[in-house]
Amino acid sequence: MKTIVLAALLATLSSIDLAQAQTEKWYPLSNAMYVMATKDNDKIMLSAGIDTRDNEVSFRILDLTGSTCKDGVVSKPESLPPYKINGKYIRILSICLNGSQLVAPETPEGQIYLHDQIMSGNVITIETNMGTPILHFKGALPLSLLKKLKEANSAM
Repeated sequence: MKTIVLAALLATLSSIDLAQAQTEKWYPLSNAMYVMATKDNDKIMLSAGIDTRDNEVSFRILDLTGSTCKDGVVSKPESLPPYKINGKYIRILSICLNGSQLVAPETPEGQIYLHDQIMSGNVITIETNMGTPILHFKGALPLSLLKKLKEANSAM
Protein backbone atom coordinates (compact mmCIF):
# COMPACT_ATOMS: atom_id res chain seq x y z
CA MET A 1 0.00 0.00 0.00
CA LYS A 2 2.84 2.40 0.86
CA THR A 3 4.33 1.75 -2.61
CA ILE A 4 1.03 2.66 -4.30
CA VAL A 5 0.69 5.86 -2.28
CA LEU A 6 4.29 6.85 -2.95
CA ALA A 7 3.91 6.11 -6.66
CA ALA A 8 0.81 8.35 -6.76
CA LEU A 9 2.72 11.11 -4.97
CA LEU A 10 5.59 10.81 -7.43
CA ALA A 11 3.16 11.02 -10.36
CA THR A 12 1.73 14.19 -8.84
CA LEU A 13 5.22 15.56 -8.30
CA SER A 14 6.18 15.06 -11.93
CA SER A 15 3.31 17.34 -12.94
CA ILE A 16 4.44 20.21 -10.68
CA ASP A 17 6.39 22.91 -12.50
CA LEU A 18 9.34 23.20 -10.16
CA ALA A 19 11.33 25.20 -12.68
CA GLN A 20 9.26 28.23 -11.71
CA ALA A 21 9.83 27.62 -8.02
CA GLN A 22 12.41 29.67 -6.19
CA THR A 23 15.71 28.01 -5.51
CA GLU A 24 16.09 25.78 -2.47
CA LYS A 25 12.62 26.20 -1.00
CA TRP A 26 10.51 23.40 0.39
CA TYR A 27 7.19 22.72 -1.35
CA PRO A 28 4.37 20.42 -0.21
CA LEU A 29 3.81 17.25 -2.18
CA SER A 30 1.19 16.25 0.37
CA ASN A 31 0.57 17.09 4.02
CA ALA A 32 3.01 14.29 4.86
CA MET A 33 5.85 15.04 2.39
CA TYR A 34 7.75 18.13 1.29
CA VAL A 35 10.27 18.37 -1.54
CA MET A 36 13.07 20.74 -2.43
CA ALA A 37 14.67 21.17 -5.83
CA THR A 38 17.91 23.05 -6.27
CA LYS A 39 18.84 25.59 -8.89
CA ASP A 40 21.26 23.07 -10.42
CA ASN A 41 18.69 20.39 -11.19
CA ASP A 42 14.91 20.52 -10.82
CA LYS A 43 14.54 16.79 -11.63
CA ILE A 44 16.63 15.54 -8.70
CA MET A 45 15.39 16.71 -5.34
CA LEU A 46 15.33 16.07 -1.65
CA SER A 47 12.18 14.91 0.12
CA ALA A 48 11.28 15.15 3.80
CA GLY A 49 8.63 13.08 5.51
CA ILE A 50 7.97 11.33 8.79
CA ASP A 51 9.22 7.76 9.08
CA THR A 52 6.32 5.90 10.68
CA ARG A 53 8.69 3.40 12.30
CA ASP A 54 10.20 5.96 14.67
CA ASN A 55 8.07 9.10 14.08
CA GLU A 56 11.15 11.10 13.13
CA VAL A 57 11.76 13.15 10.00
CA SER A 58 13.52 11.21 7.27
CA PHE A 59 15.11 12.44 4.07
CA ARG A 60 15.21 10.75 0.68
CA ILE A 61 16.55 11.69 -2.74
CA LEU A 62 14.02 11.65 -5.59
CA ASP A 63 15.33 11.25 -9.13
CA LEU A 64 12.64 12.15 -11.66
CA THR A 65 14.99 12.14 -14.67
CA GLY A 66 13.96 8.65 -15.76
CA SER A 67 17.61 7.85 -16.48
CA THR A 68 17.70 4.90 -14.08
CA CYS A 69 14.09 3.72 -13.79
CA LYS A 70 11.72 3.00 -16.65
CA ASP A 71 8.07 4.11 -16.76
CA GLY A 72 5.73 1.63 -15.13
CA VAL A 73 8.50 -0.28 -13.34
CA VAL A 74 8.29 -0.89 -9.60
CA SER A 75 11.35 -2.63 -8.19
CA LYS A 76 12.36 -4.10 -4.88
CA PRO A 77 14.92 -2.14 -2.86
CA GLU A 78 18.48 -2.82 -4.01
CA SER A 79 21.86 -1.75 -2.72
CA LEU A 80 23.85 0.71 -4.80
CA PRO A 81 27.53 1.57 -4.49
CA PRO A 82 28.00 4.21 -1.78
CA TYR A 83 27.15 7.86 -2.38
CA LYS A 84 29.33 10.58 -0.89
CA ILE A 85 27.56 13.04 1.43
CA ASN A 86 29.76 15.95 2.49
CA GLY A 87 32.86 13.88 1.86
CA LYS A 88 31.71 10.77 3.74
CA TYR A 89 30.71 7.54 1.97
CA ILE A 90 27.22 6.28 2.82
CA ARG A 91 25.72 2.94 1.74
CA ILE A 92 22.61 3.51 -0.37
CA LEU A 93 19.34 1.71 -1.16
CA SER A 94 17.39 2.43 -4.34
CA ILE A 95 13.87 1.60 -5.47
CA CYS A 96 12.13 2.36 -8.76
CA LEU A 97 8.54 3.57 -8.60
CA ASN A 98 6.86 4.11 -11.94
CA GLY A 99 9.84 5.71 -13.65
CA SER A 100 11.17 7.60 -10.63
CA GLN A 101 14.02 6.52 -8.41
CA LEU A 102 13.88 6.86 -4.63
CA VAL A 103 17.30 6.75 -2.94
CA ALA A 104 18.01 6.61 0.80
CA PRO A 105 20.82 5.64 3.17
CA GLU A 106 20.82 1.89 3.76
CA THR A 107 22.00 1.85 7.38
CA PRO A 108 20.61 3.58 10.47
CA GLU A 109 24.00 5.31 10.86
CA GLY A 110 23.76 6.64 7.31
CA GLN A 111 20.21 7.85 7.90
CA ILE A 112 21.30 9.66 11.06
CA TYR A 113 24.30 11.18 9.28
CA LEU A 114 22.15 12.51 6.38
CA HIS A 115 19.55 13.83 8.84
CA ASP A 116 22.17 15.59 10.95
CA GLN A 117 23.89 17.11 7.91
CA ILE A 118 20.61 18.52 6.60
CA MET A 119 19.39 19.79 9.96
CA SER A 120 22.75 21.47 10.65
CA GLY A 121 21.99 24.29 8.22
CA ASN A 122 25.38 23.83 6.56
CA VAL A 123 25.89 23.43 2.83
CA ILE A 124 25.36 19.82 1.74
CA THR A 125 26.80 18.15 -1.34
CA ILE A 126 25.60 14.69 -2.37
CA GLU A 127 27.59 12.85 -5.04
CA THR A 128 26.76 9.60 -6.84
CA ASN A 129 29.04 6.58 -6.76
CA MET A 130 30.61 7.98 -9.96
CA GLY A 131 31.58 11.20 -8.16
CA THR A 132 28.94 13.24 -9.99
CA PRO A 133 27.34 15.88 -7.75
CA ILE A 134 23.57 15.43 -7.85
CA LEU A 135 22.53 17.81 -5.08
CA HIS A 136 24.21 20.86 -3.61
CA PHE A 137 22.16 22.99 -1.23
CA LYS A 138 22.05 24.74 2.11
CA GLY A 139 20.57 22.44 4.73
CA ALA A 140 17.95 22.94 7.44
CA LEU A 141 14.32 21.94 7.33
CA PRO A 142 12.34 24.92 8.63
CA LEU A 143 10.79 24.21 12.04
CA SER A 144 7.36 25.19 10.68
CA LEU A 145 7.57 22.33 8.14
CA LEU A 146 8.76 19.90 10.77
CA LYS A 147 5.74 20.86 12.89
CA LYS A 148 3.37 20.34 9.92
CA LEU A 149 4.87 16.93 9.16
CA LYS A 150 4.51 15.81 12.77
CA GLU A 151 0.92 17.13 12.95
CA ALA A 152 -0.02 15.21 9.80
CA ASN A 153 1.64 12.07 11.19
CA SER A 154 -0.37 12.28 14.42
CA ALA A 155 -3.75 12.30 12.62
CA MET A 156 -6.39 10.10 14.23
